[in-house]
Amino acid sequence: MNISGLLVDFQQAHPKKTKNNDILFVHGMWAGSWMWENYIKFFSSLGYDCYALNLRGRPGSIPVHDRGKISINDYVADVKTVAETLTNPIIIGHSMGGLLTQKIAEIISPAAVVLIGPAPPAGILMLGGWIHLVMGIYYSFDILMGNSILPNLFFVRHLLMNNVPEKIQKLIYEKLISESSRAAHEILFPGVSVDASQIQCPMLVIASRQDQATPFSTIQRIVDKYACDLKAYSQFGHLIISESGWEKPAQDISDWLDTNTQ
Repeated sequence: MNISGLLVDFQQAHPKKTKNNDILFVHGMWAGSWMWENYIKFFSSLGYDCYALNLRGRPGSIPVHDRGKISINDYVADVKTVAETLTNPIIIGHSMGGLLTQKIAEIISPAAVVLIGPAPPAGILMLGGWIHLVMGIYYSFDILMGNSILPNLFFVRHLLMNNVPEKIQKLIYEKLISESSRAAHEILFPGVSVDASQIQCPMLVIASRQDQATPFSTIQRIVDKYACDLKAYSQFGHLIISESGWEKPAQDISDWLDTNTQ
């Protein structure tokens, strides 16, 4: 389906909608709505109407002349556009999508939000390991020039897929697209400001201690900022939503939603 030019994958609840809320899934950098295949099927089977948007610049979504120049505000506008068409939406975001979800929770009133391995807002440093430093140096020219960037398989493997079998890594990598260096730069500096006092909805953060993209120390600071709920795991990397065993955090999210939404 198409909402104001944005390509949105939709799955209606089966056999009929039994929940009062729609769910909007927001993907992260380099990805698309396809990342949410497991979650869309899982939550639609529970009675939710599920939507997963493709941010602008993705195939079939709002076309852009230069993907490298897309701003975080552009992406926030995309999420807001779709969210405001839904019924009492629950917004679930992964990685950069988790940061977009934080900003959306500040400016509209969703029923609840879930942040999965989220990028941090302004004021919380992304204190990662060697992979962040080396990638920053390796792609510094492209960032300065405002080019779109797709890290090579070596970097993606260590940053995002450290807990994904090698044969599946290549399949995922083939689906990734180059991402806006402007958006990446804005996340790192000056950061995306989010006023926690303006967020009134329930919030849950999902994290893993093996996540190399969003280290657990960063997650703890995010949880402290919002004084929100945290569910942490030890067996996942950054791609919690698609790694083997994804059903466990999905079920935990469902249980939390049952308690925190009407």
